[in-house]
Amino acid sequence: MDKRPVSTYHYLAIPKQHYDSLNVLNKSHVDLVSRMQDGMVKFLESKGVDTSDAIIGFHIPPFISQHHLHLHGISPVSEMSISDRISFLMPSFWAKSANDTIDLLRHSDL
Repeated sequence: MDKRPVSTYHYLAIPKQHYDSLNVLNKSHVDLVSRMQDGMVKFLESKGVDTSDAIIGFHIPPFISQHHLHLHGISPVSEMSISDRISFLMPSFWAKSANDTIDLLRHSDL
């Protein structure tokens, strides 16, 4: 669970291997991000969460509070404050959904 939850359900998926942020990932990390996303969806569903009313994504540097890659799973969005909705607005300069991250990595040059 996130230490500052912004909704009823706010969980983090954190890889065992250290990655500072999305900025250090490349095409070789598509499977990692896909597993993080799939794991988060399954976990949320196991809690009875409707994932159609969920945010599943990452913050983008320099808009990160922890220098260790982590995927947010937040639901329901309808219970989030306006400022928290802005903080997790996807896509934006400061946040990216897991799906958008996977697409970006698949098309990266590295």
